Amino acid sequence: VENQVLGRYEPRPLADGLYMLRLGVVYKNKEPYVTWVPITVDNTKPSVRMIAPDPDTVLVPQGGLGNVLWIGAEASDSSGIARVEYYVDGVKVGVVEREPYHFPYSIPASLTPGTHSLHVIAVDKAGNTAQSPASTVQVKGGA
Repeated sequence: VENQVLGRYEPRPLADGLYMLRLGVVYKNKEPYVTWVPITVDNTKPSVRMIAPDPDTVLVPQGGLGNVLWIGAEASDSSGIARVEYYVDGVKVGVVEREPYHFPYSIPASLTPGTHSLHVIAVDKAGNTAQSPASTVQVKGGA
C-alpha cells in the first residue's frame, strides 16, 4: 500500500456497465481478506452543444461595466455531468458545475474587435470529456 492506494486498474477494454471486482489482501499477520466491490465502467463521452449565443452574434460593447455575454450549453451523460468549461479563443474563462449550464462572460476591455471563437467542454463524473463545435461572435468597436 502506497499513499493509501492498493493499486490502479484501467477499465478501457471493458464495455460500459456494472462489474464486480474481487479484491484480496493479506494483512501483515498473513491473514487473507477477500471482498467484492461493485464498480461502474463508463468510457462513453458525454454529449454537449452550445445553445447561446447564436452563431455570428454581433457584439457592440459599451464603455464601462455591464458588458456581459451569456454562453449557454446543454450537456448530458448517463453517469451525470461534473462540469461544463467555457472557452473564448481557446482560453478557459469559466466553469459551471450544475444546471443550467449558462455562464456570464464579462467582456474584458482587452477583447479586440473582430471574430472570436467560443466552445464548451463537458466533463462527466467518470472524467470523460466532449467538446462542442466552435461558434463565433463578432466584436465591433473596442470593448
